[in-house]
Amino acid sequence: MDFKIESNNDYRIVFSDRAYDKKDWLTEYTVSLHSPSMNGAVRVLNAPYGQSPLELFESIEKDWNGWNGEKSWGSMEGEFDICAISDKTGHITLKARINSGHYVPSARLETELVVEAGQVEGIAKKAKGFFGC
Repeated sequence: MDFKIESNNDYRIVFSDRAYDKKDWLTEYTVSLHSPSMNGAVRVLNAPYGQSPLELFESIEKDWNGWNGEKSWGSMEGEFDICAISDKTGHITLKARINSGHYVPSARLETELVVEAGQVEGIAKKAKGFFGC
C-alpha cells in the first residue's frame, strides 16, 4: 500500500515499499518526490527510537485550521525531511527534501506542494495506514 500526498498541479510525495523485521517493526520505506519535470527517490531507515513522520501528519490534522510557524520532521539519518506551513486562507504548504548522503558525492531533491485544509484528515488517515498505527 502506497501513501500519496498530491497537489492539483501534479506534484506528489509518495511513501512506498515498506520493509519489516521479524517482529513486524517497519524498518525502512521509500520516499519519492515527483513533479512534472523531475523525480527522485530515497530509502529511509525507520529507527525503533525517535519520532515517526506520522506524528507530523497527526499534528497537522489536529491544527487543520492553521498554526503559527513551521511544523517539521526529519529522519534520524537525514535521508528525508518534511515541514508544513499554514496560511490564513486554509492552505498548507508541504516542503519535502530527500538526500542521498552526508558526504560528497551526494544529491538532494526538494519539492513544495500546497494542499487544502480539507485534505488533511485524509492525509492523516493514509499516514496511519502506511506507518502501521
